Amino acid sequence: MSNAEIPWQLLLRRRGVLALAMLLVATSLLVMLTPVRAFADDSDSSTRTPECTTWDDFAGKTVGMVTGAPFESALRQKSPEVGDVVYCATTSDLITALQSKKIDAFLNNVAVGTLSVNRYDDLALFPEVFDEYEIGIALPKGSNLTSQFATIINRLRSDGTSDELWNKWTSGDEGDKSVPEQDWEGANGTYSVAACQSLEPISYLGNGKMLGFEIEMLLACAKELDVHLDFEPMEFGDVLSYIQSGKADLGCGSILITKERAEAMDFAPTHKNDLILVVRSAGGAEGSGTSWIDGIITSFQKTFIKEDRWKLIVSGLCTTAIITLCSGVMGTALGFVTVLLRRRGNRVVGAIVNGFEGLMNRLPIMVVLLVFYYVIFGSSGLSGTVVAILAFTLAFGATSGSIMWNSVKAVDEGQSEASLALGFTGDQTFFGVVLPQAAHQFLPLLSGQIVSLAKQTSVVGYIAVMDLTRAGDVIRGLTMEAFFPLFCVAAIYFALCCVLASVMSFIIGKFDFERKPRTVKGVDL
Repeated sequence: MSNAEIPWQLLLRRRGVLALAMLLVATSLLVMLTPVRAFADDSDSSTRTPECTTWDDFAGKTVGMVTGAPFESALRQKSPEVGDVVYCATTSDLITALQSKKIDAFLNNVAVGTLSVNRYDDLALFPEVFDEYEIGIALPKGSNLTSQFATIINRLRSDGTSDELWNKWTSGDEGDKSVPEQDWEGANGTYSVAACQSLEPISYLGNGKMLGFEIEMLLACAKELDVHLDFEPMEFGDVLSYIQSGKADLGCGSILITKERAEAMDFAPTHKNDLILVVRSAGGAEGSGTSWIDGIITSFQKTFIKEDRWKLIVSGLCTTAIITLCSGVMGTALGFVTVLLRRRGNRVVGAIVNGFEGLMNRLPIMVVLLVFYYVIFGSSGLSGTVVAILAFTLAFGATSGSIMWNSVKAVDEGQSEASLALGFTGDQTFFGVVLPQAAHQFLPLLSGQIVSLAKQTSVVGYIAVMDLTRAGDVIRGLTMEAFFPLFCVAAIYFALCCVLASVMSFIIGKFDFERKPRTVKGVDL
């Protein structure tokens, strides 16, 4: 069989196999070429020489911070000649950027900074403390819970319990890193907690649940108040938005208490903490003794095996598939409804549909998602997954409706006139003559849009939905490594899109009217 005779479905399948093979080859090359980070579990970080030793050394340097950190002006007071300040979502992103020389330093609290340099030989601490700040639990402005939690936390700080917990979570003893179960009655209700999921050892996601110093402090308060806490993991930048919008009763994650923040929300101070700068070590990672293959194996185990983190990937994939499937089906149905409304010829209805499609097609989907979650449904009890489905349904409905309507208009009017002349009604003409011909044009376009929809859902992590991309981010935050989590997520998205493309190709094949005999009921052709 010549290439011209190969059915297009078979050709598509062969291209898919070729693309998959190319992805595997590219991934293998990247694994071989990617430098393995030097782990420093057994080294003394205090003996390393930092690249920057004085504030003058930061002249022209780029410094990173976690999104939402309000320290740029203070940094420029310390070092007026400092260069750009960039913001990253997680500590893992900051570490990766620092090691790859995209930034020259990053600012974080002393616990996170010390943990970072203890894990990697190529990092070191800047010798001077940046500043000391009060850290606290955030609550909505005017919340009646503020005084209750503040009273208990103050007592825990004065009787030494807070210091004991701090030493527990900042020590190197991994066997003692657990929080008590909520086995008390909880007679006074349940409170939702927006918790930073990637700020080890303060507040982070591990073993499928929230761990850390502030988590255990909150649980101690909850036990005394006889309430249960429902922790919702998210990135630090989302915690404050949750509190201000009233979607959470409490928020934690090493939140610094500033004058500006205190005007918008209440705080229950938990501890004082130093802020420090992490820089690269002048000696690099030489002499660590970590072989290339050992580094790859260790990275793989930390990413997928430890704490059954592969389950996060599977759970995230299921969420992505659910959002894609529901939004695709309901969005297609919504788009078809707009076509039916337009064909009636009512100008008012047509203007409304045009306005809806124009609005949705011209707004970034992430903006739509954030408006839906924090504004329109801000005070509702809808989960982030449901809100994401609603937002993507409207966005996809606008796109699919526009595609279908343009295809309907492209059908020659003579087709409708001939059908009406034969005695068919308007509805019979539309569904029996016009729509099948239009479907031949719009189905391939809708197929591509559905595949794109699966990729667009990667932004739902901005509203704390644990999708595939967010699962990879969580693992990166836990391991402080980027390679395996990112390429695993990329490979799964590729496979998911290939499956969707194959399914849509099968469906399109069923509607390939050019290969079917053309018959019109009541007419002998």
